[in-house]
Amino acid sequence: MPSTLSLSTVLELRLLPRLDQGNASPARLASPRVENKRSAPGELRKQVMSPEQEARARLQLLARDRRTMSLPKLASYVRAQLNGADSVSSLDLQVDSIESVRAFQVLCNIAAANSSRSHLLRSHAKSMSSGFTTVHIDDDEDSSQGITHLPFAIEKTAKTSGGGK
Repeated sequence: MPSTLSLSTVLELRLLPRLDQGNASPARLASPRVENKRSAPGELRKQVMSPEQEARARLQLLARDRRTMSLPKLASYVRAQLNGADSVSSLDLQVDSIESVRAFQVLCNIAAANSSRSHLLRSHAKSMSSGFTTVHIDDDEDSSQGITHLPFAIEKTAKTSGGGK
């Protein structure tokens, strides 16, 4: 008939021969857990930036803002480049600042998407180009402005040319 021993009894029986051999001195026995009493938390430290760190962070934010091309910035750039005309070629666009380079890169992407056969790409390009559209002009690449691209023309749409009339 199997005897029912608890787990602790079995463990004690396994440890007894070791205790009898002198291996368990009081120094080797585990001590009870001691709880550390923590003091109440003080005020949180306030991190203070040095003037150099603050200036560097501000400069990085300004640079990031100049590199970011939002849709309103792109529309503003296109309106400035059109300057009242109905159409302007990509070869005539002024690329003289970080903002204009980023706008030109986005316009190249929009022109490539508009000239593709993918309906999805064309719909995304249309959503990005509010008030204007791009039309593919030539199959020969141009690199006169430092960015190799297929020439395209930017044309006003009905939204901007006639005021919706």
